[in-house]
Amino acid sequence: QLWWFDEYDADIGAPVEEFKNGALGAGIYSRRYDSGLVVINPSERPVAVSLSKPHFDYSSKTTASKHVIPPHDGRVLRAGGHE
Repeated sequence: QLWWFDEYDADIGAPVEEFKNGALGAGIYSRRYDSGLVVINPSERPVAVSLSKPHFDYSSKTTASKHVIPPHDGRVLRAGGHE
């Protein structure tokens, strides 16, 4: 079976920095792009990531300034509201 996730079509532009470890919380990896952010949580627990402005989460289809990233998961977040 072929799986396709909405994140594969996310248009967040080109990376504007290298990935960082800990910029958004201890042990959390992140990388900023022209129009968004990718956040990875390699830990055993969910983590809440607070941002300075609302971002659209392609996985949950929500726009907020605070996103919860499940354990061993990641999120593609687009600055601003819905696509």
